[in-house]
Amino acid sequence: MESNNRVVKDIDEKALLNSIYERDWGNLPNKLTTQSKQNATNEESVQVASVEATVTSEQSTQSDSKRIGNKQRKTSLEEFKKQFMTSPKIDDRKPVFVSLVTRDSLDRVARLFGERGLSVSGLVENLSRNFLETYKDEIEQWRKM
Repeated sequence: MESNNRVVKDIDEKALLNSIYERDWGNLPNKLTTQSKQNATNEESVQVASVEATVTSEQSTQSDSKRIGNKQRKTSLEEFKKQFMTSPKIDDRKPVFVSLVTRDSLDRVARLFGERGLSVSGLVENLSRNFLETYKDEIEQWRKM
């Protein structure tokens, strides 16, 4: 078996190997560390910005809800009750199907806020009338498309 190693006098083999290692691999850990630090910094910046935006949004929502006084809340509750929680007169009734969860939620709202005799059907009637009135112009425009 032949050896490709040459013996050269006055060359420090360890120094040569170290210089090759440093040239090809020596800076690699530093480069990886630097890149990792930059990536971590970028990710932290994105996370911090996201958290700051969320906190700012939550603070503004909290401050908005704190700004609304009890008098204003009572007024909006009265408007809500007047709009949705009165028993409507329904002629020519037809069945409408909703999931059990939705029906239970509507029943709870009707019992909590509705006037005497308000049923889930009455609440759905009120909600549907409000929806149709609110979006009548848009519905007409979409129909023409």
